[in-house]
Amino acid sequence: MILAENNTSIVYQIINIKNFQGKKFTYTSKAFIERNNNNAGAIPIVFSLKDGKILGKPIMDMQQMSDSFKPNEWFDYTISGSIDKEAESLAFGFYFSGKAKFYFNDIVLNIKNNHSQEPIYQSDFKDKQVNNWYFSEPNSIAKLSISEDKKYAKKPSFFIDNSQAGSDYILGDNPDKGKYEEINGVRLYYEVYGTGPDLILLHGNNESIFSFNMQVEELAKHFRVIAIDTRCQGKSTCNDEKLTYELFAEDVHSLMEKLNLKKANILGWSDGANTGIILAEKYPAQVAKLAILSAVLFNSDESVDKRINRLLQKRIDHFKVEGMKADDVQYRLTHLLLTEPHLKFNDLHEIKIPVLVMSGQNDFIKQSHTELIAKTIKNSSLKIFKDSGHEVPKEKPQEFNTTVIEFFNKK
Repeated sequence: MILAENNTSIVYQIINIKNFQGKKFTYTSKAFIERNNNNAGAIPIVFSLKDGKILGKPIMDMQQMSDSFKPNEWFDYTISGSIDKEAESLAFGFYFSGKAKFYFNDIVLNIKNNHSQEPIYQSDFKDKQVNNWYFSEPNSIAKLSISEDKKYAKKPSFFIDNSQAGSDYILGDNPDKGKYEEINGVRLYYEVYGTGPDLILLHGNNESIFSFNMQVEELAKHFRVIAIDTRCQGKSTCNDEKLTYELFAEDVHSLMEKLNLKKANILGWSDGANTGIILAEKYPAQVAKLAILSAVLFNSDESVDKRINRLLQKRIDHFKVEGMKADDVQYRLTHLLLTEPHLKFNDLHEIKIPVLVMSGQNDFIKQSHTELIAKTIKNSSLKIFKDSGHEVPKEKPQEFNTTVIEFFNKK
């Protein structure tokens, strides 16, 4: 039903939603994940169906893959949305990836109906049945069962066992391709794939190399891909130095010198795009071409949807209530989003190389800001991906890959 990546699948069930078309829903569950590597994770997913075909885009929140996860303890998942007005049925379940054991409990699908919440699915799995759950890939190596090993509130759990998934090629945790280098007081982790002109990949906030799991294989057919875990993220280590995009750019510059990379193409997404801009401005001799997705020069209502900053501030407030210290990595990375970067449009005049400026049509980075960045950089082109948000490389991988490959290959 939905194509999934290596070691990645979707488990779901389908229910009739007659009389609920167009209604809003909330889908919640408890989750517990035992994983063997940093890239295993799961998120809830919901999609509307008609005649067995998906209507619109599946509703899921990729950010929860890393944000919500707490090792060795139960935590909460939740997503909300609206059922398509033409839907005949609704599919819901979990998108999961990586070598791990996934336990779920208290799975509830609520529909908002006349100012009240009406559960149309709710299970505590006491019947120990998994007959109505299906894999998106019929030959999935994962196994489904009801487990008594991990209970929540004394109730058995819905169990997805993906512990036998192959681990020979897990992006971001590949012992054959991964290396560390001592850079500016931390150990930067990176992986190298393919041959050809050097292309450095820079991921977004609180992410890792794995963010590009739908890009690396295709990019490696054209380039020597060097995918880097930014300091304090992925498998790279951290110190107490203040996190700034200038520091991230200095790390990349120093790593390039250590690897004797005279010049490379740069592909940056979100935080990685901000870092890429600084690299091109401060170290022009090292950057051949720059492709940036969802970049900002500064954080204000002019550049970012104000709702995002409210959510970020709520996250900071929650951290404080939970007793998290300001030197915790999660706190520092969230604070970075709220307070950085501090670039000016005049800074872009220093960039002379070819630049591809990209954004999703529905990105929380305002399109007017993206367009102004492209307009200000002299030798730039603009690409807005229709019907896509901040997660373009995951939402439209084929179009995104083709776009960046054509840009970097263009003479």
